[in-house]
Amino acid sequence: MSKLLVRKKIGKFFLMVVLVVLLLGTILQAVFRHFEIKKINEETNNPIEGAVFSYTDGKATYTGVTDKNGQFTSKVSFPVGTKITITETFAGPGFIAPTGTEKTQTLIINVNPDKNVFTFKNTAIKVKLEIHKENSRTHQPLKNVTFKIGPNLNGQEGAANGFDFKTTDENGYIESRLYDARTKIYYQEWSSEDDSIKLDKTIKTVTFNDTNIGITVKNDEEPVQIKVIKTGKDDLPLENVVFVVQKVVGASWVDVETIKTDKSGKAVTTNKFTRGDIDAGFIRLVERETIPGYDKLKDPIMLSLDNTIEKNVLEVKVENKAIPTIFEVYKYDKDDKNKPLSGAEFEITDTKGNVVCTLVTNNEGKAKTTELLANTTYYIKETKAPKGYKIINGEKEAFKITDTGNHPYYYKKDVPNEPIYGYIEIYKKNQDGKALAGIEFTVYDGDKMIQTLKTDENGYAKSKPLIVSSVYTLKETWAPANILVDFDDQTL
Repeated sequence: MSKLLVRKKIGKFFLMVVLVVLLLGTILQAVFRHFEIKKINEETNNPIEGAVFSYTDGKATYTGVTDKNGQFTSKVSFPVGTKITITETFAGPGFIAPTGTEKTQTLIINVNPDKNVFTFKNTAIKVKLEIHKENSRTHQPLKNVTFKIGPNLNGQEGAANGFDFKTTDENGYIESRLYDARTKIYYQEWSSEDDSIKLDKTIKTVTFNDTNIGITVKNDEEPVQIKVIKTGKDDLPLENVVFVVQKVVGASWVDVETIKTDKSGKAVTTNKFTRGDIDAGFIRLVERETIPGYDKLKDPIMLSLDNTIEKNVLEVKVENKAIPTIFEVYKYDKDDKNKPLSGAEFEITDTKGNVVCTLVTNNEGKAKTTELLANTTYYIKETKAPKGYKIINGEKEAFKITDTGNHPYYYKKDVPNEPIYGYIEIYKKNQDGKALAGIEFTVYDGDKMIQTLKTDENGYAKSKPLIVSSVYTLKETWAPANILVDFDDQTL
């Protein structure tokens, strides 16, 4: 073999060696790979930041923490085929850490980078917002207060990323739906069936850690106006009664507002008063002026929250007692005051012409009423005279029952009537029409003999004036012997 041929073979060998070395270097560089961890929420697939893992190839142990995208890449690359043991040491804020075999996984490094990605899924810790609602003054629970709660109060009602309406129960308690830990939600007082509390419509925020959040929401009370409902006898409203509302300031009662009742007997303050002051006995009513016929209240009226309160108006019903009165009318014959007359009718009216009552005299000539108010002007008018009498004064007359030292107040009015007179005339004749003289007749009023009449030569007789109100009986009581008495008693 020539030297030239040997040299060529040696040159090819070295060239092949060089090529093999270069090829092996390329191969050795390709077998080292990193791996990647992805950490996601099992329910939403959202990335989990801050999860901590330890991993080892059996020679060294390393630590990795997921970023905001829920990912981390191994710090070192490993040869293809290397077995990596990955252990989850912290699930991330707000997530439940796996236990047992679930917390450790193995990975064989693959030459294909896409196969060196491993996904861990975690379940979020579930938390809720608990609200206790109470009255800031009494600390009593407030029921039927509705809240708007959720991640987005402008979102869709009932949606997980929207809001829910929740209403407090008898104990003033509500709880939200369950949310993932580390979630921020909002809540807002929305409405209340109780208008006595002040709603705070401010939107407030809570951010959960890994446990439930319980809060107490206190509400102040709405102040109240005071409405007086003033009545007198028969529950009739009293107009123009003046009250003063007083409040304790320091150690003294101070006038706050003066009110006067209207035609309906009502008066309402413009000022508002706290329920706390009322409950503490710091607010009272004092009656300054009343109307004629009624006694003014002597003692102040202490207000209480036990009074009816509607639409933040506290009602106080105040009844005034009428001053007791007796009004009496006495009806008699003008010619004899000791002769009482029954059946006379009177009408009593007020200054507006309203009929207050009607009186009718009894057998004693009296009629009375206790329904009239003292110190009040009334009018009396006789509307019907007793039978056989005529009204002397048909005009109405004013009167007023005042304090004359009597209790009850007493007023008596004497009213005479003028009698109406008539006559009994007799014409006595025989069967032939001839006048009969000397025939005697007797007039009776009941069993009482009133008068004896005797016919003249014309057979005529006339009684003295008789009051027409009585029922008279006429009897033929004597006739001459030659004349047969044939006359039945007559009732006139």
